[in-house]
Formats: sequence, structure tokens, C-alpha cells
Amino acid sequence: PALSRTTVAITDGYGQYPTSTYTHVDHHNITLFPTNNAAKEFIFLNGNDGGIAVSYDAGASFTEVGLNGYNTSQFYGVDKQPSVSRYIGGMQDNGTWESAKNVDADKTTPYIFRIGGDGFEVSWHYNDGQKMIGGSQYNRFWKTENGGQSYFAANAGFNGWGNSAVSPFISKIAKSYSDPDLLYTITTEGVYKSENFGTSWTLYPISAFASAGYFSFAQVAISIAEPQVVWAGAYSNGLFMSKDGGLSFSQVNGNDLIAGGMFSGLDTHPTDEATAFVTFSYSGSGKIFRTTNYGQNWSEITGFGSGNVSTNGFSNVAVYCVSVMPYNTDIIWAGTDIGIVESIDGGATWHIANNGLPQVSIWEIRIVDDEVVVATHGRGIWSVSLPELANHKPPVVTLSPVLNSANVGAGGLIINASLRSVYDSTHVIVDGKNALTITSNNIVDTVLVVPVSTSGTAEVYLSSIKGTRAYKSTSTNVEIFELLAQAKGYVNDFATDGGDLVLNDLVINTASELSNGSLNSPHPYDNLTDYSAILRVPIIVDGSDGTFSYDDIAIIEPGEPGTVYGDAEFWDYVIVEATNGGDWIPLEDGYDSRLYSEWNTAYTSGQNITPVLYRTHNINLLDKFSDGDVLIIRFRLHADELTTGWGWSVDNIKIQEQFVGVNDEMVIPSKFELSQNYPNPFNPSTKISYSLPSESKIKLQVFNSLGEVVTTLVNNTKNAGVHTVNWDASNLASGVYIYRINAESVADSKEFSMVKKMILMK
Repeated sequence: PALSRTTVAITDGYGQYPTSTYTHVDHHNITLFPTNNAAKEFIFLNGNDGGIAVSYDAGASFTEVGLNGYNTSQFYGVDKQPSVSRYIGGMQDNGTWESAKNVDADKTTPYIFRIGGDGFEVSWHYNDGQKMIGGSQYNRFWKTENGGQSYFAANAGFNGWGNSAVSPFISKIAKSYSDPDLLYTITTEGVYKSENFGTSWTLYPISAFASAGYFSFAQVAISIAEPQVVWAGAYSNGLFMSKDGGLSFSQVNGNDLIAGGMFSGLDTHPTDEATAFVTFSYSGSGKIFRTTNYGQNWSEITGFGSGNVSTNGFSNVAVYCVSVMPYNTDIIWAGTDIGIVESIDGGATWHIANNGLPQVSIWEIRIVDDEVVVATHGRGIWSVSLPELANHKPPVVTLSPVLNSANVGAGGLIINASLRSVYDSTHVIVDGKNALTITSNNIVDTVLVVPVSTSGTAEVYLSSIKGTRAYKSTSTNVEIFELLAQAKGYVNDFATDGGDLVLNDLVINTASELSNGSLNSPHPYDNLTDYSAILRVPIIVDGSDGTFSYDDIAIIEPGEPGTVYGDAEFWDYVIVEATNGGDWIPLEDGYDSRLYSEWNTAYTSGQNITPVLYRTHNINLLDKFSDGDVLIIRFRLHADELTTGWGWSVDNIKIQEQFVGVNDEMVIPSKFELSQNYPNPFNPSTKISYSLPSESKIKLQVFNSLGEVVTTLVNNTKNAGVHTVNWDASNLASGVYIYRINAESVADSKEFSMVKKMILMK
């Protein structure tokens, strides 16, 4: 008789079939254990990416049994909190998890869910236990700075974030314990670098990756011994190496490797920056190749040679990682599909390690403090403390300087820099030319002032010299423009474009929906763009005023309900910022269409935009700045990679309006005052302002640190008002200088004296 078969879905992880029975998706095996042959009863065991699910009723219902001591979790990556036995790891199809707080973890310790999706490589900041970063497939990274209480998307400047067109499925994070803020990841565009633990990224293109082929096993690694050395690639004919901190890459020799072979791992040496290991997982072929000269030559160290059987004891299994013991570099551990394969003679011979670790697939090995921590693909996270690693610390290395910001200010190009090591010298490079040289024997955050005479977009970076090596920062492009005369008051109704603003994709026009000229984004605006307009008129903050108002319409993609500016899911926003020589400081929090109900209605309903939607903002500059500060003001719209809206329109800017058209020297102050010089620090010139409530005899002098008079800037009678004098210190050495004013009113002989410090930094 003919056989017939009926297929019925008994579980459904995605809601696609007519059953409500759930088990985790991605199934590996099914095993049936008969319990009563006569009654045709059996136990149904299902192995899947979530572990084991069991049914006692022929599949009508399932129970997942992950808490019964049978650990099947499949970790791709793992890291450990320094000085504490706590762990974070990313699991196949089960997200990223962190072991419980305030507990030294063991096999019974509960873990806390942190990030969804497929979990992969992670990093726990070596110097700040509150910072962690992990992610899901296609380099979709999330970062916390508060110990996991909240995470935000680590995607600024990163086109590969969650982008399957360029990023590998297996997300990659290369880290350095010596330089914990430094991270790298890889895409078919090239290598992305972050100097601030993933908050922002810069792409360094490698065009060969675009045609590399299957890219899910692409690898990137930072030398443990020297973070300036970075390796990246996916195939033996496309391996690249950098010796300058990832700023430039060159292809290394791949002829000694498996021809066209795809890597399964890429690792470095704890004490020798020129040594690296590439691993492969082809049956009957070489498993680990080592270079000791930056990739000029490679040696196969697992004994396969031209044959398909190892001559030195290495198993014919897939290999994912290599770790060299820092206390004895002849000891090499290889993470393979059957556990750790060990060499104790520098790779001359190998054996399966008999150290208590199960024979399970191992994808990552990390050495943190005195522990070796292992990510297994099937038995969870394992760790062992080795007495030989007691007091182990990462190598002490020279760190690259960091260019935190570079903006045009009243004294020139104002650079906020972190000099993170002691260097022989540091140079500010503008468009390939040395614009400023400083010598410093301190690790310091500092402000550098670079006089500039050009205009347009300039590439700026720092280059610090230590011995024969240059340690360079990531570069940034700065719009250099000529500043107009400083003013206390400013107004603009945008009836015309008077050239007062530097426009970066914002325009001054009359939008079709509006009736008058205004400052506008495109309508609608684009994804992944930062639009800005910078006011070229430096504003002098007046202690008796500080008012700043503008009208705007902001139909901007709203963040998730309940989110506020700074939250991970506060998506697009507009913001008004100011700088007085350092970072851009928000004058008020960024906002989106939720700021006003009428705006949000216009966004959600798509209604027509009309001038009736304009709203007025009132800001007090004195909330963030002080009397006499000189500000550059910026309007900015930030758009993320997804949804957009109609956009932004700004009109009727009014800043300390009472002073518009009034010469500063004609404004009669209410008291004597000596303002802080600007810029400060400076090189080589700075401005010093002072206020006189009445006509006065003035002496303004500058002294060195020994109290000696360097120069007398003013020594005569001045009218009531605000006065400014420029001091050029080109012929003087770097250091702290004192300036002092002595004033005596002509009318009533009232005297005034004040002293302030300033820093000349060359």
C-alpha cells in the first residue's frame, strides 16, 4: 500500500505557523527516549541555540532546561573586569550577558542580560570598570558608561553599524589593555578606529576589502606589546598591517600562507610587536602560521607542511585563536574545536592540554590580571588563575596623543588635546605642515592655540615624537574661516545672507512652506548627516545681560517615548552650542519634535508646515559662561542612520540685543574690572580687556614668574568704557605670566587694582 505522510509544525520561534508552542530557534539535533513502548510514550529532547528543550507529551509542550547545571551556551567572545572576577560575553543567538555584581563568579553565578541579538566580541575597559561595549551581528555595537544601567548605540561616524552590506556577521572588536580607550573594528570599507571606547569612529579605508568575498570571518587585532601595530584581513591574499596606530595600512606577504585561505583567527604576541599568528581551519592543512618580522615571512608551526597529517602532534581540527603566555613565551595555547592544544617549546611540538578544561570549541582566550579567561562555543565561560601570572599587568607603552576637538576661536585654531604620555615633542600638523611645536614632560589635557592665516577646510592632527617613533592622533577636518569683529550684540532676521555664518549644508533661503527668509536644513533632511551653521561674529558675554533668543520650527524624528537628550534612543536632534576655546557646550539640551505638541503632531501626521509653528527659545548665556567670555556659536542638526523628518528652520536670532550698534568703548560699565585674557593658554598673542566706570589713570603691566616686569601695555589716562589691548609675546618663552592693572579715577581718586594669570604655550 502507498505510504502517506502529514507534516505538522510542533514549535514556532518566529510566529509563522499555527502553533503557540515555543522553543529557541536554530535547531541542532532531536533525540527521542522511549519511556513506555506499549503506550508509545517517549521523552523528546531538542538541542538548539538556546540549549536543551524537553517535552514529555510528544511535543505538545516544551520546557527549556538551561538552569539545571547542563551548560550549553555558545560564546564567541569574553572579557573580564580588571581586579574583579566578573565576566561579560557574547553568545550565539542569545545576546550579551554580564555576571552578577558584587560577586566573584563561579559556575552557579547568575548572569544579567545586557544586549540582544547574536552576541559576539566584547570589551571591559581596563581602567574604568563602569565602561563596557558589546553588540550584535554586523558590528551593531552598544556601550555603557554606568556599569550596565543603560547602553547607547556606539555608532557616531560608523557607517558599518548594523550594516550587513559592509560589516561581517560575526562582529569584531579589537582592544588593548595597555590603551583601554582604543578600539578597532573591520568592514569591507576598511578599518574603523575609536580613541574614546566606541563613542565615535574614524574610517581608514582599505580598498582591497571591497572585493574580498565572504567576509564573516574577517579579523582585526591590536598588538599586545605595542598598540601602534594593528593587523586586519580576511584572506591570506589580503592581510594588512599598520605601524602607526591604524592611520595607514600596507599589505603584507601572503605567499607563505595557505593560498587564498580564509582566516579563522588573528592574534599577537605579548612582548614582541613584530610577531603575529594567523590561524586556519582547513582539514589536512596548516593550522597556525607565525611571523616574527611584521608579516614579511611566515612559518607554519603546526607540522602539516605539504602533508595532511601533523608531524609535531597538532590535531587536524579547526583553530580559532592563539595565546602566548607572557611569563614564558615558549608556552602557546591554541583554541580549537576540541579544546586547548598546547606547546611548551615555542611551537616545535604540540599536545592536547590536560588542565581540566573540557574538550570543547574555544573561540577566544584572554589574559586579564592573573586569570586566563576562555570563551567556549558550547560550555560557557571558563577561567583559571595561574600563579605564574600573579601581579600580571599590561605592558606599559607610549600612548598616542588625542585630538579631542579643534575649532576656530578668537585667537586662531583652538585645539583641545590630551597628551597622554611624556614625549620628546608634540607638533600640531595643519594640512601637512607643522603649525606649532611644544615640548612638555607632563601627561596633561591642554588647550593649544594655533594662529592660522588660511581659510577653507584643513586637516588637523597631533604628532608626538618619542625616540624614533611618531605617535599620531586621529585627524579631523576643520572649517577654518575668518572671524568678523567681536561684538556684544548681534541680530539676524535672515532677510538676506549677509555672510555672517559659515554654512555646512544648512542654507539661508525662503523655504517653500514659509513666507520669509530663514536658516534652513533640506526639507526633508538626509540620514547620517550633521548639518551646521557657525556664527562668524565672536560674542562677548556681558555680565549684565546674557540674553539670547531665536525662533525655530524643528520637525525632527522623535526619540523613543520617555527618552531625553543623551539617551541611547534619543534619535535625531537639533542643538545650539557655543565654545570659548574648548569643546562645544550645549546652551540648552538638544531637542526633537516632541518639544512642542504642535511639532509632534506635524511630524506624526505629516501635516503641512506653516509659519504658525515657529516657537521662541530664550537662553541665558550666563548659565554656562561668564562675563567677558568670547563665544563662537553654532546651530546643528544631527541625523542618525534611519528615519528623518521635514527638518529645521531658524529665524530671528537676537543676542544681547541692547548692544547692537553700540561701540563697546561707549558702553559705561558700572564698576572697575579686569577680564581674563583670551585666548588662554595662547601662542603668541592674546587680548586683555578692562572696564572703567569713569575716566581713570591706568597702568597695565605684565610680569614673569619671578615678579619682573616684562612689558607695560598701558600707562596713560583712558576714558570710561571697555578697553581691549593686544599683547604679542613672540619673543618670550613658554610659561605662566601675571598681568596687573592699577587704576585711579580722575574724578574722585578712587583706586582699583587686580591681578590675573595667563599661560603662554609654544
